[in-house]
Amino acid sequence: MKRIVLVLLTVLSFCITASAQTVIFEDDLNAGEFSQTEFFTYFNLYNANSDNYVMEGDNGYFHGKWTEGASAVYIDPVEDYTLHVDFSTAGTTDKPKNAYRSFIAIRVAETAKSFLFEPDNGQDQEAFAFLGASGIYFYCYENYVEVGIHANKNDGTAGPVNAPEGYGAIGEVDDASKRDFGVYSVSAFFELPEGKTFNDFVSVKIVDEKDKVTFYVEDTLICEIAMSDVENVVVQLGPNYWNESRRGEEIVAEVCYRTVTVKDASGNEVVKVEGAVVPAGGLLGFGNRANSFKVDNVKIALNYEVTPQPTTVKTEAPATDNSKTSPTPKAHSSTGSSKIFSVIPVILIGLSVLIIGGIVIILLVTTRRKQG
Repeated sequence: MKRIVLVLLTVLSFCITASAQTVIFEDDLNAGEFSQTEFFTYFNLYNANSDNYVMEGDNGYFHGKWTEGASAVYIDPVEDYTLHVDFSTAGTTDKPKNAYRSFIAIRVAETAKSFLFEPDNGQDQEAFAFLGASGIYFYCYENYVEVGIHANKNDGTAGPVNAPEGYGAIGEVDDASKRDFGVYSVSAFFELPEGKTFNDFVSVKIVDEKDKVTFYVEDTLICEIAMSDVENVVVQLGPNYWNESRRGEEIVAEVCYRTVTVKDASGNEVVKVEGAVVPAGGLLGFGNRANSFKVDNVKIALNYEVTPQPTTVKTEAPATDNSKTSPTPKAHSSTGSSKIFSVIPVILIGLSVLIIGGIVIILLVTTRRKQG
């Protein structure tokens, strides 16, 4: 009798553990019309149109081009979540330049989103410039993922620390504040599992757990990013930024992790970045520069369970120069576009408790009858 009860309690515990996530967005992009997809509604799209939506048989996906659909950014900042996505790119249009890639970006400061796919210095003239002004970028092309960490430490070195021959550029940064975005990036290359390439759709999973991020391809761990040393960080547009009226403007004012260590799948340190500019939370999205990418089967799930809240209407911020052609997001719940998914685990747990409780009562009654 005790053994049976123990088994039932174990089953119940498993049900509770397995459901400790809240899906806030999920879309297979198979609606048939771009405007009917959840992706269209809950991602801010740069200069996108119906040509960015492709249907192949019964399967649909988003095709981000240059510059139509150059980026797609989830409308709300998130933290402590897991991103699932099928991702494909056109490779790289210029191997020696760091910026001409397609990417998945996380922890992007909201105030820096308009620079998502812009070079951090030199307006395409500097080979070792990367993209954006904050967060972590996963540049995906061919059979590599290149992990880029933003930093603003003076006397640093921008570029990859372990690039394959012919890939990427390296440059010294004496004073980061003089760069256009006040930052640069340090990167590390990792190979995909044998036979996998971003020339085809690849299943990617990114688990963002506050002070740790892990990156998986086809459920195989590729790398781990550990973060520490939190500080308030302010980054400004540099003295040579092309728009003189914006020089000195704050584009990042966030609590950021300042020490970021990138490790391989075995836990070996590949690079440690000091003076990192990686916010504690932020926006996530996809983008490219002089390239293209494809996105399908997108799912975002918080790494914890959320109690459903009353529906609220999102107040739209004024449009920036980078989102003039973006669709206006529809009203959504405070827990995201798929709040209903957070209710399902509660129902399942309740049913499990009732069923198991009933079984236990029946067993107790049967046992007592036998003893009588």
